[in-house]
Amino acid sequence: MKIQDLQLYRLQIPLKIRFSQSNNTTSISESTILQLRTHSGVTAYGECCPRTYVTGEDFDSVVKDFSKIVDELKQIDFCSFEQIRLLLTENLTSRIGLSSICALELALLDAWSRDQQQSLTSILGIKFPEKIKYTGVIPISTPKKLATLAERFKVFQFKEIKLKIGTDLNKSLESLAICKKHFTAAQIFRADVNCAWALEDAYKLIPKLMAVGFQTFEQPFPKGKEKAMAKITKEFGESCHIMADESLTSYNSASKLIANQACNRFNIKLSKTGGIFNALKIYQLAEKHGIACQLGAHFGETSLLTAAGIIFSALAPKLKAHEGAMGEWLLEEDLVQTSMHFDFNAEVSHLEGVFKKIGLGYKNIRASLLSNTQLINFA
Repeated sequence: MKIQDLQLYRLQIPLKIRFSQSNNTTSISESTILQLRTHSGVTAYGECCPRTYVTGEDFDSVVKDFSKIVDELKQIDFCSFEQIRLLLTENLTSRIGLSSICALELALLDAWSRDQQQSLTSILGIKFPEKIKYTGVIPISTPKKLATLAERFKVFQFKEIKLKIGTDLNKSLESLAICKKHFTAAQIFRADVNCAWALEDAYKLIPKLMAVGFQTFEQPFPKGKEKAMAKITKEFGESCHIMADESLTSYNSASKLIANQACNRFNIKLSKTGGIFNALKIYQLAEKHGIACQLGAHFGETSLLTAAGIIFSALAPKLKAHEGAMGEWLLEEDLVQTSMHFDFNAEVSHLEGVFKKIGLGYKNIRASLLSNTQLINFA
């Protein structure tokens, strides 16, 4: 299999709700879509969500990455799946950004499956679970707007709720009360701080938030403050989970977090960790050292990354939670014509049937969405 040409699209889709957290607010999605065509006539797609506040990447940096490697990619004659895996996990990890690797990986997986006329289930030798249960993720908002949002989304039977919070204790308590009122099936509540706290905030707020039911505190401090995170893990880690998100990107960052005992849980997002196989290396390292992991998601992911997350979940069966799979529950229009999202039970099921087909799991791409976006063509 040889690559004929590549195209990058900057895909921005309006969101049905305004999504706010401590370090970002937006009302549109922000994805980079890679279209890959082979000399055999296969067209395949990949996706990443570069975030400057996570990995320092954006659409322009992804374009620069591909401009450096496109000629090299076109010269490769892909003869085996292992060759693809080694390219993504060894050859490119020190040369281009992790988001760029993710987009390339998904496109190559899609293309290889179609070129070989084999399902990824067969190629990867995986068995999918009967169903995957997803977490509800609730943005920061005013009490009135949050109540309206919760009333709208209470139809989903979430067993877990992740609530975005800041430094205002009273606001966090009020937000939690609203969520408990509306999401009556929820048994687990997690707090996502998104780098908003200082060390003194953590010492003051964690005991009070644990007392009302929060069991996990995700990325309390900005990236680079891992020593502070180690302090609160030592202080509170026997009673709750201190989770790394923005601090966890590469295998090297995972190794340092473990060596410094900076946290006791990882939030693995495929786009920020370099795709499925690089994420799997982090997962396996974490398992070896007793660090539990969950699958995370960037808001606004399309069904391409949802499909990739499901594949990763099949390869990493001990994940403690799953985020994402919102599709057209959040997006005004998904990139694919049959959106891949959780149902009213907050589950995605019948996975074996979906992934027995060739390709990444989606059906048809909405060409109209790509036709109105910024395009970079690597012909």
